[in-house]
Amino acid sequence: MLVEDQISIDDLIQELDRCTNCGLCHGICPVYLMTGDEGTSARGKINLLRALHAGEIEPNWHIVDVFNQCLLCYGCQSVCPVGIRTEKLWITAREILARQVGQTLAKRMAFRGFLSKPGMLKFALGVIRAFQWLLFPKRVQYKHLPSGLTIPRLSSRTLLDDLPERVPAAIDPPLGRVGYFVGCMSNYLLPDIARSAIQVLSKLGYEVVIPHDQICCGAPAFNNGDFQTARKLARWNIDVFLRANVDMIVTADATCGGAFTHEYEQLFGEDDSKYREFKARCPQILTLVTQRLDALHSEMHPMKEHVTIHDSCHLCHTQGITDAPRQIVEAIPGMELVEKIRSDHCCGFGGSFMVMYPEVSDSITSKRMEEAVKTGVSTLVSSSPGCILKLKEQADRQGLDLRVLHPLELLDRSLKT
Repeated sequence: MLVEDQISIDDLIQELDRCTNCGLCHGICPVYLMTGDEGTSARGKINLLRALHAGEIEPNWHIVDVFNQCLLCYGCQSVCPVGIRTEKLWITAREILARQVGQTLAKRMAFRGFLSKPGMLKFALGVIRAFQWLLFPKRVQYKHLPSGLTIPRLSSRTLLDDLPERVPAAIDPPLGRVGYFVGCMSNYLLPDIARSAIQVLSKLGYEVVIPHDQICCGAPAFNNGDFQTARKLARWNIDVFLRANVDMIVTADATCGGAFTHEYEQLFGEDDSKYREFKARCPQILTLVTQRLDALHSEMHPMKEHVTIHDSCHLCHTQGITDAPRQIVEAIPGMELVEKIRSDHCCGFGGSFMVMYPEVSDSITSKRMEEAVKTGVSTLVSSSPGCILKLKEQADRQGLDLRVLHPLELLDRSLKT
């Protein structure tokens, strides 16, 4: 039976009671579409939560596994005709189950042993990096294991090791000071995304401040029910960026940006004065860029390419933003946008989901890649480094000549060409 502690069970039950069992969520749930397992659908999980609350079944590891088999894409939330906030349901369930049943040793080590201790994480990744340079041929970016899991090559140095703490604006006086949050994906795996974002912000006229004591945003811990670690990480970052005395705080990682305005709100609530001040300074970076695209138009060089877009779940379903990446692509001279079907369906990344369920994850990504290839484009754009990593890996696995970029990478290339 579900036991009330940090989460309001009354709020949970109110959301459950709104479900009419219509099943529209089946049509967008990537895991259900691959497995056909009712239990993995939103409707199935809601009925499972009802049974747990009624005491008809007891929390156990099998139920934990059911909720782990969710990508947290929240496509179900977008299509729900009665507007059920599944973003609260699934996280509430994971948090309660983590307390009542527990977490695996691997997750406890990852969240409390590494993410919350950057020095340990940096050391561990350094060891992994050393083995990769011994085992990977230099030209290989991904190692495909027989188990289905793929290991990406880590950058030789973390991005924060290389970045200055301040990048001046391209105009004087600057429009303002922007704090840039790098995010783990860019810091360890895809540094070019953050580099491009910083250069675009500078070109727009902002002084960019990059605090080197920033750490993981806390989304991985939060999404796996470890609210204690998530609060610790979130509070650290809030304090770091408020001390930086910046006008705005942005990131090119849609997952981190979503954490700032959604996950942190669930962790602290609107009554927390520091969080309110932090949130008020967190615009979505693509929206910010689109507001000043005209100022960059004279500096853009033509790029005659056909581009399609994969909508990041944490941008379109959580933050409700779909126009901004398209406006950036269409603003570049010579660029032709070709829409693909199911652009808002999850890519299969899902953080730990990719590691725990590699076969299902790869099947989902393969479907997204098939849809992209049918458009005949040369470039696939997405706003989340996690999506980009997974889609790049699938393109590499299939031997496709398809570039996968962030919209700010595309814009930065146009400004440099």
